Amino acid sequence: MKLWEDFGGNELFLLLTAAAAYLVYFLLIRRPDKLAKQIRILSLLWGMSIGILYDFTIGGGRTDFYKINDLNNYEVTDVLYYLLFAPFGYFFFIFMKK
Repeated sequence: MKLWEDFGGNELFLLLTAAAAYLVYFLLIRRPDKLAKQIRILSLLWGMSIGILYDFTIGGGRTDFYKINDLNNYEVTDVLYYLLFAPFGYFFFIFMKK
C-alpha cells in the first residue's frame, strides 16, 4: 500500500469530508434521543460493508470500470475512503427514525 504519489485536491477533499462526517457523527451521538449503542455499532458496520461491497462490484474483479482515486493500486487514502462510508450508515438510521 502506497502513501500517495501526488497529494492534490482529491485527497484534500477526502480528508475534509471524512473530518466533517465524523464531526457530525460525534455531535449526533451526544443527543438525548440517540440510538442504542448496539444499533449505532450495527449501523456503522452496515454502512461500511455496503459501501465496500458496492465499490468492489463496480471497480474490482476482472472488469475495472474506474481507477480507485488516482492509481490502480491501493493508497492510504483508499482506507480513509472506506472509513467514510461508516457514518453515512448511521445517518441513514437516524433519518429513517425521524
